[in-house]
Amino acid sequence: NFCAALAQRKIATDSVHPLYNGVKTAPEDALAAMGAKRVLFMPGQSDVRAYTVEQFIDNLKLLIYQIKSKNPDIQIYLQSIPPGVANRYTKPTNVQLFSYNLAMYKLSLQYGISFLDVAYPLRDEQGNLPDDLCLDPDTYGTHLNDAGCVQWLRFVQSRLP
Repeated sequence: NFCAALAQRKIATDSVHPLYNGVKTAPEDALAAMGAKRVLFMPGQSDVRAYTVEQFIDNLKLLIYQIKSKNPDIQIYLQSIPPGVANRYTKPTNVQLFSYNLAMYKLSLQYGISFLDVAYPLRDEQGNLPDDLCLDPDTYGTHLNDAGCVQWLRFVQSRLP
């Protein structure tokens, strides 16, 4: 549940910042410390549930700026948010997810960021995540199982240099 907006918060004992070498670290600092050459982002549904499309994009822009300011040569890949199964009862809907993904695609074009539409190979003919790729089709209906992760990773690996 670490979304782009949470990356902007101060690091504290109760913050959800990721650990680097056992210490809570801002993403831009962790990437610099690792000497990362590329970073792949996949915003989550918590980003979509908590923010309007405009706020969501503003959060991403700020995080990308922070990362680029400390890692000017890093290659950023922005991944789309995968759909959920058709018969789930939770929000966001797949139509909402598609609108956020479209906004991310526009952002990537505007700022020269690589965009990986990982949702594409995870959609059925109706735009939903097939049940056989979902870990929890009868509850949340959004989490990839092992087969779904394999499809996602194959797609990403086929697009990276």
